[in-house]
Amino acid sequence: MAGAFSSSSETVIQRVVGVAVKTSTPADDLEKFYQIKKTCDFISEHQFEKVALQFPDELLVDSVAVAEEIERNTNAKSYILGDTSYGSCCVDEVAAEHVGADCIVHYGSACLSPSRRLPLLYIFEQRAVDVEKCASSFRELYPDRHSHIIILYDVNYAHAISKFAVTLKSLCDPSNYYVSTQIFVFRSVPSVHRYLPVYIFIFFPPSDGLLALLSPEYPNLVASEIVVEGEQCYSHGQIKRQDDDARLSDQDDGQVIYQFGRQFTLKSSLSVTDCSMFYVGQEGATLRNFMMTWNRCSFCSFDPVTAKGQVESISISRALMKRYYAIERAKDANVVGILVGTLGVADYLSIIEQLKETIKRAGKKSYMFAMGKLNVPKLANFLEIDIFVLIACPESSLLDSRGFLKPVVTPFEMEVACNRKREWSEEYVTDFRHLLPGGQSHVSLADQQDEEDESDVSLITGALRSHNLLSSEPTEPAYGSSVVLRNQTLTVANTNSAGMTVCST
Repeated sequence: MAGAFSSSSETVIQRVVGVAVKTSTPADDLEKFYQIKKTCDFISEHQFEKVALQFPDELLVDSVAVAEEIERNTNAKSYILGDTSYGSCCVDEVAAEHVGADCIVHYGSACLSPSRRLPLLYIFEQRAVDVEKCASSFRELYPDRHSHIIILYDVNYAHAISKFAVTLKSLCDPSNYYVSTQIFVFRSVPSVHRYLPVYIFIFFPPSDGLLALLSPEYPNLVASEIVVEGEQCYSHGQIKRQDDDARLSDQDDGQVIYQFGRQFTLKSSLSVTDCSMFYVGQEGATLRNFMMTWNRCSFCSFDPVTAKGQVESISISRALMKRYYAIERAKDANVVGILVGTLGVADYLSIIEQLKETIKRAGKKSYMFAMGKLNVPKLANFLEIDIFVLIACPESSLLDSRGFLKPVVTPFEMEVACNRKREWSEEYVTDFRHLLPGGQSHVSLADQQDEEDESDVSLITGALRSHNLLSSEPTEPAYGSSVVLRNQTLTVANTNSAGMTVCST
């Protein structure tokens, strides 16, 4: 246990960190992988002068070359954001504002959480995938050709999913055409009445997309598409989703489902639970989020690295029971630490305020912490905290806290523990914005006059616990520890000596 509180200096110096070294991308391939021309057009069109280029760790090897190409083709000054404040999947607006950037270009994997402060362009990797092997694995996993199947995928494989790839080159390629038939159409021309032959040329674009290979065989196949939320978010060639769109809206003959930056349309007679899910990508946070959210659906996946497909055998029921154990720990807790795990995802201040009120109504105390990337030694410094709740993007919120001294739960799990009107059911929410008023999973708090001092028994300790144990204590004054927005940069203010708000980098 002592190792959780401190680290030996010699151990830190001698520690060997396993890092997969990525070789630099050849100069001729930079345009293909990083879409430099599109990036330069985006910068020039909006006349940006300072551009923040955010790279994940595995792509930093190419960052200098990409920045030089952008500066060579535009009048903008480039700044490379290497060590992000939180997860690399989130847009680091705070670091970009430190250099006074006019916009951000985000490279690599992304959680697609909405950002509101700066104009944003996503550039996804175009990772290699054998579409033929993927289609072959799909046929083996789904022998029933009339099954209702939804294709999901990692953003870095979006280029391999689309049905068509129509380019000027393919339009001009005669091999993509063939004469379907020759018919005769009667045309009335002055002084001439005759049948004129008309040749029908049918264009078949290159079938290099997974959907193009499978759609003729699977009539009920639906592919999701990448969407970008927010007026200042741009995504090359992808759909831009408006701020006022509903999470679940109806169209002419179907319903539009939006989740984790993916959007697809189902017939009005179907629901998501009636469909199977096929995921293209490696196992990780994205797949886990989909499986936890749609836990009644069967999942299969194809790993482009190993070129193998499989039925996902992860026991969702067992995973949900582990999360329910954490909820019981949250119910037993008297002091809650709110971990600010993002400064860029939209509405994070709103969910903080809502959580503070929910925790207070449940008779618990809460303290706020902003400490950048989390690790075991950081959280082990605060023995007074019984449980932590992490405010982060959906891909970072499901933290495996087995190695931590105290559990770390999600905002949804904390609401289940503290809001008596929210019950544990098959629904599981990892996107905290769905919990806010107007969200598809929002549940209002019970009125204070209707609250009673109810008691129940802890399923862990067997002790009797009261929901309103601290309700008689005076309310925290307005000058207490709080998060303050100053000059568009989040700072942590602590003016109360009793507060425990911490800020470290």
